[in-house]
Amino acid sequence: DEIGDLPLPLQVKLLRVLENREFQPLGAKFPQQADVRFITATHRNMATMVEEGTFRRDLFFRVNVIGFTIPPLRERKEDIPLLIDLTLERLNRSYGKNIRGFSPKAIQVLLDHNYPGNVRELLNLIEQTVILCRSGEIGVEQLPHELSTRMKQKKELPTRGRPTAQKLREVLERYDGNRGQMAREFGVDRTTLWRWLKGLEKS
Repeated sequence: DEIGDLPLPLQVKLLRVLENREFQPLGAKFPQQADVRFITATHRNMATMVEEGTFRRDLFFRVNVIGFTIPPLRERKEDIPLLIDLTLERLNRSYGKNIRGFSPKAIQVLLDHNYPGNVRELLNLIEQTVILCRSGEIGVEQLPHELSTRMKQKKELPTRGRPTAQKLREVLERYDGNRGQMAREFGVDRTTLWRWLKGLEKS
């Protein structure tokens, strides 16, 4: 994690592991074999670091075999509902709770936030609210004050255009639960559809 922060002396040692598949534990007299694969991550621009001399060129090309970029959470907010569901499931087990989810207003607050702390910030927010929640649903009042006050400044979201529960069930059955096709038919994004379906579960 954060290989871009690795000091140059440690970069040399890591390169040795990758090239020769061996390492020498602290205090050992002989090297040992290492049969491992590496997955590395960083928030830095590695190519720029190579040009600046702060990251070894040979190590860069050794670890940069298959690379991909994960956009920050603010650029993929359609992932927020899924992250909420997965995290709630885990935290319910950890804290011995049975929280169904967030209220529609609380969900909207989370969707409107830009998350300068990325996914870790969202996970931290969810854990805070789970700890504070004393019911089966997390409301705006459980959110951090700076987030909940933003909701008070917003007008209620318009409900015109939202399909009836019967229509949602019909389309859900027609597409066999495929939310991508459902969202296209209704002309909304997945986040809006997810919020509608959450309301459907409670009805």
